[in-house]
Amino acid sequence: MLQESEDVVVRRLLCAAALCEMPDLAFACLKFLVERLTADNCLSIWLCAVDAEPLFESCPGEEHPALELIDQCRVFAGKHFRHIVASREFLTLDAEQVNNVVFSNLVSK
Repeated sequence: MLQESEDVVVRRLLCAAALCEMPDLAFACLKFLVERLTADNCLSIWLCAVDAEPLFESCPGEEHPALELIDQCRVFAGKHFRHIVASREFLTLDAEQVNNVVFSNLVSK
């Protein structure tokens, strides 16, 4: 049986936490993912954080860790853009996601 990497399991847990409106669990997942951000997982973590972000909007007075993770992914992707566009993850993006990666300040100048 093929074991999934920790970040894949945590991304799935984050999605479940967002669906079940469990911000404490989602926050812990986002913190874990920030610490393990690489060029190979940056895009999938970014997309996961985008999906989780609405959960934190409904928590008044709370910090928005999903926004922090999204920003960190943008900066990271800009610094490692050549490696990221050559990754398997990049090839799985749909046209809208590619547009967001290329044109939404993900590419630093």
